[in-house]
Amino acid sequence: MKHRVFWLMVAATGLAAGVRWVGLLHLPPQAWQDELWFALRAREILEMGAFPLFYKTFWGGVNPLMVWLTAGAEGLGFRTLPVASRWVSTTLGILSVPLAYACWREIEHAVKPIAWNGAPTLAAFVLATLFFTVTLSRIGTEPALALAASLFCLWQQRRAARRNSLFGFLVAGAGAGLAQYISPHARFIPIAMALWGLQDVWPLRHWRRWLGQYLLLFIAFLLAFAPLLLFFIQQPEWFWGRARAVTTGAQAGFLSFFLENARAVALGFSFLGDANARDNLAFRPVLDPLQSLGFYLGIGSAVFSLRRSAAARYVLSWLAVMLVPVLITDNAPSFSRMMLAAPPVALLIVWGWYVLWHKLSGIIKGQWLKTAAGAWVVASLFWNGVDYFVRYASQPQLPQVFTTQAVALARELAQRATQESVFVEYITEAPDEVYAFDFLLPDTRVERFDLRQCLPLVDFSAQRTTYVVQTDRDQETIPDLRRQYPNARVTVFNGEPEALYKELTLVEIPPNTAMPLPPFQAQAQFAPGLRLLGYEQSSLAAKPGESVFFTFYWKAEADLAVDATAFLHVGEKQVLQRDGQPCQNIYPTSRWRAGEVVPDRFALTIAPGTPPGLYPLVIGWYSGNQRLTLTAAEQPLPDNRAIIGALTLQAP
Repeated sequence: MKHRVFWLMVAATGLAAGVRWVGLLHLPPQAWQDELWFALRAREILEMGAFPLFYKTFWGGVNPLMVWLTAGAEGLGFRTLPVASRWVSTTLGILSVPLAYACWREIEHAVKPIAWNGAPTLAAFVLATLFFTVTLSRIGTEPALALAASLFCLWQQRRAARRNSLFGFLVAGAGAGLAQYISPHARFIPIAMALWGLQDVWPLRHWRRWLGQYLLLFIAFLLAFAPLLLFFIQQPEWFWGRARAVTTGAQAGFLSFFLENARAVALGFSFLGDANARDNLAFRPVLDPLQSLGFYLGIGSAVFSLRRSAAARYVLSWLAVMLVPVLITDNAPSFSRMMLAAPPVALLIVWGWYVLWHKLSGIIKGQWLKTAAGAWVVASLFWNGVDYFVRYASQPQLPQVFTTQAVALARELAQRATQESVFVEYITEAPDEVYAFDFLLPDTRVERFDLRQCLPLVDFSAQRTTYVVQTDRDQETIPDLRRQYPNARVTVFNGEPEALYKELTLVEIPPNTAMPLPPFQAQAQFAPGLRLLGYEQSSLAAKPGESVFFTFYWKAEADLAVDATAFLHVGEKQVLQRDGQPCQNIYPTSRWRAGEVVPDRFALTIAPGTPPGLYPLVIGWYSGNQRLTLTAAEQPLPDNRAIIGALTLQAP
């Protein structure tokens, strides 16, 4: 018998692995911005070696454990995968099946309800394919992690109580404390444990027997939770931050809000489910019709046997506590906030099926009943599989709710950058608005900086040149590019509803497109391939204290491999000078590609006491302590400098 149960549990766990791992990189599509956020923070841990205790975000903050585990997944070989957190959530979702079985077995040891034999094993198969647990496990966020943690803690608590094991109570308490590092979901784990503990000490005359064990559990909980708890005590706004963000309705009027949510949750089990197409096949209820029948029969049987059955009390209190998050938050029935209720729901489904079995066993002959029951269970499992892999997968809005646009664009840009110049804007005052770019574009040849501060151009480039401008924050760059290149192809991408950016604009400059000539023509060329096309000069004359604004247009005749600094001397003997890398060091010459033209904009202020006169403008380059060789110029100087114009300095 034990061997058969073991192999059945192996099969249930294998089934859970199959429905969670098959096609994981493609379904759901990559990648929801929360998954990208976890991947970015995990990469920071690997690069910096620091494990933050809490992340302060504009949506109320994030507890760190999911990030820590995602860093582990990236360290094991998934570092370039934007959905590395999915391996964490699916693995924990799979482990939830044997953990749930262990937890149910401990309840079975308490007091058996009607003909319990085999119920935990069958419930494991139900949980393995329960639609909303599969859906949420395959999204790389915290609910599946919180589910596994809750099962581990409750299992250890019941096991410790049955065996009177101090070590078991210690493990259960430490597990509950560590679970607080997951998310606000986990705050309900100690509440469920407390209710189960009350059943151990009831009637109260038994409290002395359990005082030491539960005191040890509580101390272990506090010690594990202590670092994060101390942070919350010092900054209490972050303890409530995320909860406050999702309870706006409750804050307006709790009783009416709670009653409406209770109605929505009740309907959500069998009639009208979560409308969010990311977390659910839109509006699909939690249960299929076969599961619904079992669930309501199980609820009825458990309520009927509540007074005489400890198992009924454990299961119903478990269900009640884990439904509280969805009852007090916005957008009920939000399935992601019902995740921790999945194990008691699965057990009640099977409980109800057993009730039905016993009712029918006196009417239908044994073999026929077994065949019908087997077909019933298989049909339910198959129903849930089809709903996910066929119906959910074919939802037309799925790419949009998973914010896939930026991921697809980032991958396309990275591919283009292997052959051509690609410039993607990075807004300095809003650095974290396009997570896909932040994760996928580093270590590629895509150039990212604020195009308002540095806008490289092109002149007769042999390849197409691509720009991506964040036009919801930058209204300057697109008009500038249109003015320079009237034949440019412009494509606008509007951000999905949950994307942080509002609009991205793709500008493509065809190959061999000429750049308009600057107003002042000048010729000077330096090895290994820097050529001056011309320049702009705001004034031909200036007085001390005034500034003259220059823009020099430097073209890369070849891909450059040297970081060089440009200089401008006023007068051959350097009455005034300015040294600096073009674009304020944003885009060093070692990254320039053939055909690119980089404007070097700066202001030169005339120092007081500068002698008046007509002075030549002298330019050049140096790298380290050595000037770059001047290879061609209209007015060369013997020291690798070139005269390209003049400036009149007037008396004050």
